[in-house]
Amino acid sequence: MKLGDKLRDIREKDGVNIPDMATKLNVNKNTLGAYERGERLPDIDFLISFANTTSEDFFLLLELRVRESQAPGAKEALALLDAVGDALG
Repeated sequence: MKLGDKLRDIREKDGVNIPDMATKLNVNKNTLGAYERGERLPDIDFLISFANTTSEDFFLLLELRVRESQAPGAKEALALLDAVGDALG
């Protein structure tokens, strides 16, 4: 699953529209829409805020974000996240 799809699914599950969710997260509604459509990838601060606001699993959101990263070292970072997940059980 793509991160944008997950963000949209969570928002819709909570019955919140884009403008209201953007206000809760203190981001522009166009920015949130771009994240949901996969046109942009959110930074870690957004993921933290989103997870806290929606009571969703931050590590899942982070994993999805890293999976879509084009940065050098993304595969290694994903392996570290997997190790942390395993350690947390």
